[in-house]
Formats: sequence, C-alpha cells, structure tokens
Amino acid sequence: MLHLIPKVKTLKINDGFLSENTVFISTDFKDERLNIAAKNLPQSADGVQVEFNIQNQDSELYEITIKEDLISVNAACVVAAFYAIQTLRQIFTHSKIPCLYIKDWPDLKYRGFYHDATRGRILNLNTAKKLIDTMAYYKLNSLQLYVEHVYEFKELQELNKTTGYLTKEELSQIDLYAKQNFIDFIPSLSTFGHMYEILEQEPFKDLRVLQKNFKNYLFARMMHHTINPEKPQSIQLVKSLIDQYAPCFSSEYFNICCDETFDLKNYKGKTDSKTLYIQFVKQIIAHVKQKGKKVMMWADILLEYPELIEQIDDDIYFLNWEYEPEPNEQKIIKFKNLGRTQIVCPGTWSWYRFCERVEWEEQNISNMANYAYNHGAFGMLNTNWGDFGHPAPVQLALYGMVLGAAKSWEHSTELNNTYFAAVDHLLYKQDGAVAILKQLSLYHSKLEWRDFVAVKVAFQYGDKPEIKLSEQDVKDIQNEYKDIMSKINALPKNEFLSCMALSAKAVLVIAEITARIAGYNIERITSTSEFLSEYSKQWLAQSKEKELFLVTEVFEILEAKSKEI
Repeated sequence: MLHLIPKVKTLKINDGFLSENTVFISTDFKDERLNIAAKNLPQSADGVQVEFNIQNQDSELYEITIKEDLISVNAACVVAAFYAIQTLRQIFTHSKIPCLYIKDWPDLKYRGFYHDATRGRILNLNTAKKLIDTMAYYKLNSLQLYVEHVYEFKELQELNKTTGYLTKEELSQIDLYAKQNFIDFIPSLSTFGHMYEILEQEPFKDLRVLQKNFKNYLFARMMHHTINPEKPQSIQLVKSLIDQYAPCFSSEYFNICCDETFDLKNYKGKTDSKTLYIQFVKQIIAHVKQKGKKVMMWADILLEYPELIEQIDDDIYFLNWEYEPEPNEQKIIKFKNLGRTQIVCPGTWSWYRFCERVEWEEQNISNMANYAYNHGAFGMLNTNWGDFGHPAPVQLALYGMVLGAAKSWEHSTELNNTYFAAVDHLLYKQDGAVAILKQLSLYHSKLEWRDFVAVKVAFQYGDKPEIKLSEQDVKDIQNEYKDIMSKINALPKNEFLSCMALSAKAVLVIAEITARIAGYNIERITSTSEFLSEYSKQWLAQSKEKELFLVTEVFEILEAKSKEI
C-alpha cells in the first residue's frame, strides 16, 4: 500500500520497483528553495537519477514518473516542483517503491492553517518552524497566527511583561522560514472585536463599548472585547497597531478580523450599530490598503447584515467560518450569490479541550471542503482556536490540520481505513495511533475543560458549582484511562503518543478532582501535582510560558478546594 496525503489525482502503478532507495538530483535548481527541499530526500552519489523539467506556467500541476533506474518530474512551475518533492518524500518512506505515474494538482488555490497565538499558546520559534515543516509536507500554502495583543506594541509594554508576546525578530524569522517552504505567512490582528486585553489597560479602558468590570476573566474575554467606533481615539489606536505589526510580514495580505463585535449590538450611541460597524471597518480597510495590502476579514457580522456589503470594496477576501459538524451550507451559498471572494473556515475543535474532537472535526472539515469546492471558494483556512487558555498542545490539533490539507487539495478524499493508515504512517509513524486518538477524543467528550473552569469560577464567586459527572461516570473514566494507557504503552513512544497520554491523564485528573468536590467515594489513581509538573514541562518545551498559569491555577485551586470538602 502506497501512503500519500493529500491523495493524488492520478496514480498508476506499473510493473517493477525502483532499483535503489536513494536518489541523485541531476537538475541544477535556480530557486534555492528547491535545493533546500530536495535535501529531505535520501540522496547518495550512486542513487537513482531524478530529473526535473520546470515550466513557467500559472498552474500547480506536476507529474512524476518512476522507472526502475530513473525518476522524471514535470512541473508547471517552481511551487509545483516543490509539491512534487513532498510527494517523493512521502513515497520514499516506503521500503519498496513501485514504478508508477502520478499526475496531480490542487482543488483549492488557498490552503491555510490558523493557530491561536493569543489565548494561551505562543509557539516558540522551534515549534513554529516544525509546524511549517509539517504544513509544507502536506502541501498547505498559508499560515496565520491569531493575535490580539501578543506583540511588542509600544502601547502594551506593561501588559507584555506579564502575558508574554511575539517579537518583530521572531515574526520576521517565521516569515522567512515560511517563504522558504512556499507558505505565505499572513498577519492576522484583531482591530474591532476581540481586543479585551488591550481595552483592559488603563489608558484604553474608556474605549470599551461596555463600560463595566467583569468578574470572570476567561469567560469575559470571549464575549466583552469590542472597541468603541464612535471615539476618535479608537481608530487612532487601531491604525497604530497595524502600522507596527504589518512590517513584520512580506505577505501581500492582511487579516483585519473584525468579527464577533457582540457588545456593539446593545450599544446606545449617536448612530445605530450597523452603521457604526460599517463605517469603522471601512476606515480600517482604507488604512490597510494604503499600505499596499489585500484585506481579509471574518464574514460573520456582514452575514447578519448582507445589505452592508455593497458599501465595502469588492476586492475583500471574506473568511466564512462555520464549526458545527453539519455546517450551514447556506452561509457559503449566500456569499457566492453576493459575488464576493470567500475562504471557508472549518476548525480542529481542539478549543477548551486537551485534544481535538475528532468525531466533530472530521465532519466539519470534510463538509466545508466540499462546500468550498462546489461553490467556487478561493480556498479553505482551517482554524485552531485557543478558547479558555488553549490547554491542548499543537500536536493534538495536527490530525485536523492534516485532514484540512488533504481535503483542500483533493476534496473527494474519503475518511476510510486507507486514509487512517496513511495518517498513521506519515504523521504519527505508528500503526494504531489514529485509533487511539479517536478513543481519546470520545473519552474526553464525557467532560469538557470549560466545565471544570466553570466549577472554579463558581467557587471563586460564592456560587454553587454545577457537577455534570456522576460517580459512575468517574469510575468509567478511570477504567477507560487504563485502557487507553495500555494501548499507548504497547507502542514505541513518540511525541504524539506522549501528548495523547498526558491529555488522557488531564481528563482523569479533572474527573477525580470533580469527584472529590461532589463527595463521591472514588479512590484516586492520579496525582494533581505530578500531572501539573509533566504538563508544565510539555508546555514550556513548545511554547512561551505566557498564560500557562491560567490552566495550572484552575487545577491548583480546585485541588485545594477538594481537600476542604
């Protein structure tokens, strides 16, 4: 079985096998990025010759012909040659390589991944580069990091001392590394909604639409974060943030976000909320365009008020998100009928969890990819949000990321045993890993991280917590944890299985603490302090410390509370 992700359009297996499992590249690449990429192939002086014929066409089509003593690659352009190299890399993970012919090209032009760098996990430079390597391997071509405040903005120097941030140098290095891998690193900055931390700072509190103090930080920053478009200082601040952030990126695009401006709906100002929204957005768009950038923005508000779209330039790229397992196709059709360019945006469902929710993301991503293809979308941007402190490590969002890559390249990809075996072989490098992840996902679905956070908040403000687990639920979770761990321990350890094991333990720790709080007669088989030590070590190996404390303090507070009861 030949394992390839994404699935290629045409694959013909011929008689015979490659005579050697190493290659010799006979082509002198003019683009150094191809030389760098080709180094990932197993090369030797006496290896099978690989010759490239690269055209100068506006297409990403490539062809690979493997004979016993020669590999020929015909590529429409340089980026197509890069994708051919990725396919060859995957082919060379097999011990016997058949003679074959491949003809391949992508269904969607734009194929992106979107990682939340604001609400918990700011990936360190090494992890960001590893993520880009993985994206390139599966032929994704765009990366965005979601940023609200986590950059060295001059207005936020005091905030950055406590919450962590990305530097201009780090972003520039990520930009360069992404470009080497034919990935467009696009700036994404909240400029209207989702400005909670900025608006919590003393100099800017009067710019909040909702003027009140919030009891619950984790919940409030998901809801109450809209800047007041009526105040002149608001657009001045937004322009300043854009001016500082844009120079870190070479991309021709800029995502201004402008989504979920919840508080604006109830705002009683001089002008109605719809008019306020569109006037402020138009100012932001004009400023970004003055910098020579193409504008992306989330589509949710304008989907509510489609009559306002006529007031916005017709060259905007609308990010049309829908995260339900059965997403609303009418949202995609609506933008198609409006004649506007859209990028559909599904999600990994790793938010407020310690691992992605596989049973939901498979449906969501697959359906949205089909919608994108059927309704002529520009592409697909697969999102990995970090609500409630982003407890899940990036490794436990990669199944969804790879699925997004597979479906945006070849929308007809079927999620069957052949596909799962390919993921095991190429991503996890371990047979049976997908099955363990699926079991872990269903196991985690018995309780959610945000429900545990809600228990902590209830105690914090003197309310009675809602316990959603029965005593039998906790016993069942303990038994399934043992089953999951027996399967993980039967396989050679790697980073993915280690992350699965720790996430399984996180769920059990939550269940056992909850059981103590509820007064159930449950004997613990985990230690909260030992878990937090392991979890912190894992977090710090991948990410800046940033908001690690938001996750650990929930465990620490409820562990202490469980001992009082």
